[in-house]
Amino acid sequence: MNRLYDAAVIAIALLAAGLLAACGSTPARQELLWESAEFSPSETGTRATIRMVNGSKTFLEGRAEKADDGSWTVYPERLHWFNNWKEGWTEADIATTGKLAASEREGGWKLSSLEPVVAEYSEQARIRFQDTRIAGDSGTAVFDRRMNRIRAAAQFLNDKFRGKSFPEFARGGDKSAFSLAAGKTLFPEIFGYPEGTAESPESAETRQRGEGILWDTGYSASEIPENLREVRDTGTLYRDWEESSLLFYYIYELER
Repeated sequence: MNRLYDAAVIAIALLAAGLLAACGSTPARQELLWESAEFSPSETGTRATIRMVNGSKTFLEGRAEKADDGSWTVYPERLHWFNNWKEGWTEADIATTGKLAASEREGGWKLSSLEPVVAEYSEQARIRFQDTRIAGDSGTAVFDRRMNRIRAAAQFLNDKFRGKSFPEFARGGDKSAFSLAAGKTLFPEIFGYPEGTAESPESAETRQRGEGILWDTGYSASEIPENLREVRDTGTLYRDWEESSLLFYYIYELER
């Protein structure tokens, strides 16, 4: 049952598309905008609350300073994450550090990093999987394990596609270009094998069943880094993906 609990968790979503400035070797990308930003006075100064999608229960908040040109410098202190899926939901608060520039554009707010945004630790997490609820230290521990797996997968994707054009997530949901391209790389048994690779010859040594799927361990051995092979071949990483492929994209963008 613990493995089912682990499958129910959502990893950390660290800031969405447009947070990082593209490096010189990366092809030009369409500017992506967060839809809303609110700035409110408080006893400790101005507070910022920024959402990728208006009305979303996921938002970034922290201290903010306004410049003479109307733009803002934001020091993110907390990411509040909420996600639901067909078997339940996850809600978490993650302490963050870093420094962002926020400027209003037509149709939303552009965010870019002035200092890397880092998830320091999970302050709390609550998880519901079917009729089971997990909270407190247990919920936080399960959350952090998934966070580490998705970070490792995002780093692999970045290393593999560094300097190449890689599809944006955009607002296409699970059928977006990013999901299809990353899905082929991580889970070819589901999405089809990526160009330049092929299914390994089937044998007892090259197949392993996990989460109801027969995984190609021969592909893992040749194409997947060692630190991801076990979680891929047991189906754990695919469970992470099923519950929220969007999180892979968020962390992928952060790692860029």
